[in-house]
Amino acid sequence: MGYTLGQAAKAVGMSKTSILRSIKAGRISAGRDEFGQWAIEPCELHRVYPPLADDTGTGNGTEERGVTGGETAVAQANARAALAEARLSDFKTMLEDKDVFVRRCREGYEFFKSLRQRKVDLEAAKSAALTAPAAPAAA
Repeated sequence: MGYTLGQAAKAVGMSKTSILRSIKAGRISAGRDEFGQWAIEPCELHRVYPPLADDTGTGNGTEERGVTGGETAVAQANARAALAEARLSDFKTMLEDKDVFVRRCREGYEFFKSLRQRKVDLEAAKSAALTAPAAPAAA
């Protein structure tokens, strides 16, 4: 039985949006169940995002093995580092998307600016043609 999007987010301490972004970016593979909801296999989710240290006993076979002493601190530090790397990757993706959007906005601005200049030039030429003295008719 797989996680829903909400269960997956809770299991790794992330938002549903971040998990969905990871699915759409291909970092996590997931399918849809018969109701159209995301179904994420725990092993697939935890391949990328480590489970929270206090997320034991979920009832679906993904419990962490017990660690003691210094191993606990190292395991928690590794989990936090992996989570930070995943979030950093999400932020980089969002930044790249923003850069593409800004570039397209600038291109649109330049296009409309050139159209406006073309209109001004045409109006000036039209005005000049109307105010210029008429050429004498050839006899």
